[in-house]
Amino acid sequence: MTSSYKSDWRHGKTSHARNMYMFEHQIGTDIKFVVEEGNKEIKAHKFILISRSPVLAEMFSSPESSAILQIDLPNVHGDILKVFLRYLYSDETVFTSSNVQPVLVLAKMYNVESLIKECSKWIKRTISIGTVLKILEHAYEVKEHDLLETCLHFIFKHARQILQSPKFESISPECLELLLKPDDLAVDESVVYEAAMRWAEKQCRIQNIDVTDTNKREVLGKRLHLIRFPIMDQRFFATKVSSSQILNEKEKIEIFRYQNGNTANRTKVKDFVTRGRSFAYM
Repeated sequence: MTSSYKSDWRHGKTSHARNMYMFEHQIGTDIKFVVEEGNKEIKAHKFILISRSPVLAEMFSSPESSAILQIDLPNVHGDILKVFLRYLYSDETVFTSSNVQPVLVLAKMYNVESLIKECSKWIKRTISIGTVLKILEHAYEVKEHDLLETCLHFIFKHARQILQSPKFESISPECLELLLKPDDLAVDESVVYEAAMRWAEKQCRIQNIDVTDTNKREVLGKRLHLIRFPIMDQRFFATKVSSSQILNEKEKIEIFRYQNGNTANRTKVKDFVTRGRSFAYM
């Protein structure tokens, strides 16, 4: 009797540890996740899922819940789901730079608030010039506003390095707009212009259209007007911008008049911001 008691896997374990043991050894499972386009199954326990996720709790509380034996997540990798489930069972996080953002997607999908916070904290601690644009894109996609603000403030502080990075050319149009709009983008407007032109050139290549000034203006769309041409260095504008076809003739004339007028008598420039950047992060 004593020997049997000592060999019982439950003996000496906390509730968390017993639950984790049941998950790892697939004891008494009653729900399975099918991942990797149907190529892998991972089993779990409904009572754990119900206790950690309001989304799953609602799913399993419906009159038809007894018939739910499988959840299909075809675009989720098995290792990512295991990290997610491990947290639900044990409150333990095993984050890496490659898994934390996909885990955050699952945490948002199933509204696991504590895991969302853990993911965001880890990402904020490890954010860098090389990773911030990817994290910004992800935060925008999953609508994680606090993380998004953290990324923006980091970018504003290191604007020149990030805008001149090749990775800047691959950001989404939505994130390009997020970066070009604020006053806090602490960099000379010529850097903003050159970064936007590189982005537009890559977009032309992606869309398989000729790389011309007309097409670059087309792919930029309304974002062209986030470049603050009126506050550019006059020599840069005259030599680099006015010789191109990015702006039409009317726009060029308006900007030349603005740049060459005195402060009291400057004419308005339609559609372009004339307010300077704050350079608060420089």
